[in-house]
Amino acid sequence: MPTTFYGKWSLDVTGNILEFAQRVRIQGSLNADGDLAASVGAQIAEIDGAAWQVFLERSGDGGATWQENLVQRIPTVTPQNGWTVTLYGDDSVVPPQDSDVTVQFVYLDPLVNPHPSPPPYNFTLPPGSFWPQRPPPLCECCCKAPCCCRPRAPKGKRLVCC
Repeated sequence: MPTTFYGKWSLDVTGNILEFAQRVRIQGSLNADGDLAASVGAQIAEIDGAAWQVFLERSGDGGATWQENLVQRIPTVTPQNGWTVTLYGDDSVVPPQDSDVTVQFVYLDPLVNPHPSPPPYNFTLPPGSFWPQRPPPLCECCCKAPCCCRPRAPKGKRLVCC
């Protein structure tokens, strides 16, 4: 079953276990209709259209015939890319990480999905300014803070507890 996208997106094939020949077929776009061999690293910088469809397909006979994969669609938002949709394709229902092919789409509309910007503040806070404060370290022998042991001094050595 095809997956429908709307507007401008980029495409990046991020995974392929090479069990079958895999391809991405795009249909109904303004600029990128056709087949793309789904080898890791294959990309399309921009796919545009009011509504266009993506098919993830596999071939067990070297490309003579093609069958649609079962597709899982997982949307996410990341600081690097913003709104991202990852399609996982396989010949059966499996967890996404076990899929045969993985294709990532990033939404390219800067009004809806702005590019990440550097943090607006150019400073960091010193460790003592956080609340609640970090607890003091515990004594190794009595496991309390502050230590309740009486220090003793062995011959020629520094003071130690217990």
